[in-house]
Amino acid sequence: MKNVYILRSNDVSPDPRVEKIANFLMLNYKVTVLAWDRSGTNSNLHYILNKIPVIKFGPKSSFGSGFKGIFALTLWQLHLLSKLIKHRNSYDIIHACDFDTIIPSFIIKKIYKKKLVYDMFDHYGYSRAFPKFIFKFICKLEDFFAVNSDLLILVDEVRKQQLKKINKKTIVIYNSPYKIELPNEYECKRNSISYVGILQPNRYILEMIDVISKKENWSLKIAGFGALENHIITKLEKESIENVKYLGKVDYEQGLLQSLASEVMVAIYDPQIPNHKFASPNKYFEALMLGKIVIVANDSNIDIETNFEDVGFSFNYNDVKDFQRVLLQIESLSIEEKRRMSLKSKNLFKLKYSHERLQNLLIEAYSQLNHE
Repeated sequence: MKNVYILRSNDVSPDPRVEKIANFLMLNYKVTVLAWDRSGTNSNLHYILNKIPVIKFGPKSSFGSGFKGIFALTLWQLHLLSKLIKHRNSYDIIHACDFDTIIPSFIIKKIYKKKLVYDMFDHYGYSRAFPKFIFKFICKLEDFFAVNSDLLILVDEVRKQQLKKINKKTIVIYNSPYKIELPNEYECKRNSISYVGILQPNRYILEMIDVISKKENWSLKIAGFGALENHIITKLEKESIENVKYLGKVDYEQGLLQSLASEVMVAIYDPQIPNHKFASPNKYFEALMLGKIVIVANDSNIDIETNFEDVGFSFNYNDVKDFQRVLLQIESLSIEEKRRMSLKSKNLFKLKYSHERLQNLLIEAYSQLNHE
């Protein structure tokens, strides 16, 4: 059984994407995760999925520290390079997650002839506010590593547009959720919307509250945490909004149960933000998995599939009347029409986004690495 080192620049507690990849591989490979302990405590070891070791190390640093974090990032990469050299006989394949781990991984590939898988969670240049000349330089580096890895993994087909060159050995592993056992019988309230996730601007949360508050025949439940949390609480109390409820932070299963009891889910991103055009929202996949009507914004990547597959509705992000139009369309649907949309959603999830399909895709790509 070959050994795989998965590299990640956080402490993986949790990191759903890393846990998914590790879970996909663990039946065929011995997997170890090398993670950056940004707290600086170097607690050294914990386990994910009860079996896979996560070795934590590296310099103290914080997320979102801008240019101040460059020194810590450089130190982390030197720590990582040292660790990979020291344990070079303990692994066969490096699975580098994002740009933060690719440089030392590529050095090891060249020196010790290790197989290198580059898993691009996000395009580094597009997901950060770099000056133009740095952005261009980062994009060139990203293109180079993407093409010269033994396997490139993207989170969505649309991400190919961010690269000038595409590796011939490229697969897409979507950020779709685990399907867990949920009640077969449940009460689904008519004209109800669920939002579970990060509470931050540019996701149409406050705008949606304003619209729903004026529609007595609609209800909205919000759960999560983030920058807008106190604003939402204050708004609901100050304006005495009865048909919008904030439930606070919930775990994954509670969030799914909340959405299961709703008729509609939203996966809305402001398309004017460049990186949102390449978004692959987890909430969209959850809506398909649960068979819910999904509302998305036009020009946000997922609107094309939403409309083509007839699993939901799209609207112009900055047009409140257009959002109201969508609500009226949903109101006018018959029970049978809603059932048909629900079945289409579940079938689409199974055919394109299920973990069974994605795991088979990853294992097949890995097996080809072994025969090269």
